[in-house]
Amino acid sequence: MSSLLFTVALAAPCERPTTSSDLALRLEEAEAAYAQLRPEAFSEALRAGREELPCLTEAVPRPLVARLHRAEGLDAFLAREPSRAAQAFAAARVVEPNHRFPDSMVPAQHPIRMHYAALDLSPASYEELAEPAGGHLMLDARDSLKRPTAWPTLFQLVDDEGSVLATAYLWPDDTTPPYTEQEAVSAERTRRAVRALAVTSAGATLATVGLVVAANSVATDWWALDPSDPQADTLQRRTNVLAGAAAGAGVIALAGGAGAIVTWKLP
Repeated sequence: MSSLLFTVALAAPCERPTTSSDLALRLEEAEAAYAQLRPEAFSEALRAGREELPCLTEAVPRPLVARLHRAEGLDAFLAREPSRAAQAFAAARVVEPNHRFPDSMVPAQHPIRMHYAALDLSPASYEELAEPAGGHLMLDARDSLKRPTAWPTLFQLVDDEGSVLATAYLWPDDTTPPYTEQEAVSAERTRRAVRALAVTSAGATLATVGLVVAANSVATDWWALDPSDPQADTLQRRTNVLAGAAAGAGVIALAGGAGAIVTWKLP
C-alpha cells in the first residue's frame, strides 16, 4: 500500500528512521544557537532537522510544528528574506496564536518581532487537495485536505495503520508531493469494469452468432425431412434448444454492451 500511496523518491536514502523527539532535539539545538548568537550553528542544526524530516516515522505534534515554522522564519530572516520570514512566522502564528519569543532569544525591540506579525492572517486562502486512496493527509499536524496558499505547511501522508509514509515542509510555491488519489483509484476500477463488461459482451456476441448458425443448419435439415420421419422430432427439439441458447447469449451480449457504456459514462 505504501508504494501505491506515495511515489516521490527521496533526494537521499534515510540512514535511520527518525522520530518527533529527534526533530525536537534539532530544533532545541537551533534555538539555543540562535539565542547565543551563533548563526552558523543555528543553520547547521536546522539543516540537520530538515534532512531528517523525510525519515519521520510518526506524526509531528502541533507545538513542534510551530517551533519548526519559527525556526524557518528565523533562518529566512538571517538570509535577508523578509517576505519568506513573514510567511513562516504566519504559519507559526496559525498553529500557536499565543506564542511570544522570550527576550533571551529575541530582544523586545528586535526587528524580528515586527516580521513575526507582518503577514495578515485574515484573508487566508486554501487549496483543496485530493483525498488519498488510502490513509489520510495531515497538514500542520491536523487531519485536513486544505493546504494554505499564503504560508508554508508541514505535509504528512499517514496510512490506515497510522504509520507516516511521507513528510515534507512545503513553502507556498512548492508543489504538493504526488500520491495516489481516491479519484484515480475509482477511475481505474471503472476502466476495469468496462473492460470486463466489453469482453463479456464480445464473447456472448460470438456465441450468439455460432448458435444461430448451428440452429439454422439443424433447421435446414429438419425442413428437408418428411414430417413422418422419426428424426424430425429430434431435429426440431435440437433447433429449438439452439435457438433458445442463441437468444440467451444475445441478451447477455446486449446487457454487457449496455453495461459497459453506462459504466464508462458514470461520473
